[in-house]
Amino acid sequence: MTNLGNSKSDRGWLCLSKPTEEQGRLGEGYADVSGESYVWTAHLPNARQIAPGDVIAIWDGDQLLGVSRIEGEIEEFEGQRTEYSCPSCPGKGDVRVRKSSNPRYRCAFCHWEGNNPDQTTETRTYLRAGFGAGWTELSRVVTAEECRALCLKVKSQLSLREMDLTLLQALLTAEPARIVEPFRRRNPQINGGHVLRTVRTRVGQGAFRKQLLARYSNTCALTGTNHERALEAAHLYRYADVGEHHDDGGLLLRSDVHKLFDKGLLAVNPKTLLIDVHPELEHHPSYANLAGMPLQVNVPAGARRWLALHWEEHRLSE
Repeated sequence: MTNLGNSKSDRGWLCLSKPTEEQGRLGEGYADVSGESYVWTAHLPNARQIAPGDVIAIWDGDQLLGVSRIEGEIEEFEGQRTEYSCPSCPGKGDVRVRKSSNPRYRCAFCHWEGNNPDQTTETRTYLRAGFGAGWTELSRVVTAEECRALCLKVKSQLSLREMDLTLLQALLTAEPARIVEPFRRRNPQINGGHVLRTVRTRVGQGAFRKQLLARYSNTCALTGTNHERALEAAHLYRYADVGEHHDDGGLLLRSDVHKLFDKGLLAVNPKTLLIDVHPELEHHPSYANLAGMPLQVNVPAGARRWLALHWEEHRLSE
């Protein structure tokens, strides 16, 4: 199990993330990519304290979404942000989106309703942290109350709050080793001070996905031919800090199969190229029936090497 908090420089952060469409207050959404990266504005308290190698836990205000370690450099960039306010009480209006009622917007202070709130656009400095390689979703629901209890300042209402890593350690220790393996492998204490990186791209990223479609047509490597929209560009694993992807480092996988593959519930024996199914899936026929089946595509030698590393992580470490 990962041993957290032994280094004085080891820090962890509980970060609030909600997609734009789920925000109550108009204009509060950020360009977060679930399980991949987190974006925040540089003016927030603690904004400049977050650093590569730090532990990051993402929650949505209701429950914990997952944990990881920040990899690579923190990216800083400028972007346009639109602020919304109420025409009846400008400067303090709390304009919120109404999910089904019309007019579409309502002010929480004066109860103004309408479809055209005041808008001002300004340039802001943003920071982005990537953490996809070690992203780990826990096997049980961790509630908002439990998330707040992880913080050094429990009553703080900040979006970026420093965590007590001893408490987080206790939470992770209760998890099966297989669940936390991606996170554990990114622990600097077991990797000689270097953070291991998984070569990944976001689902639907243009050039890489087009390359895989050209090579494998509309074929999921584990389940066979499918509609193009059901297939995702899945990068395989590489335990070296290279910061780039290789031409033979990916396969097309059906969206549900992609997620199970990332978690190690589905794997490919690199010697036989036969599919291996974790016992957790034995009561789900659509997956259990894949056990012992060959890959549905011919993979190059380079892809077999990445599959071997995936096998080493999820099978030989169990």
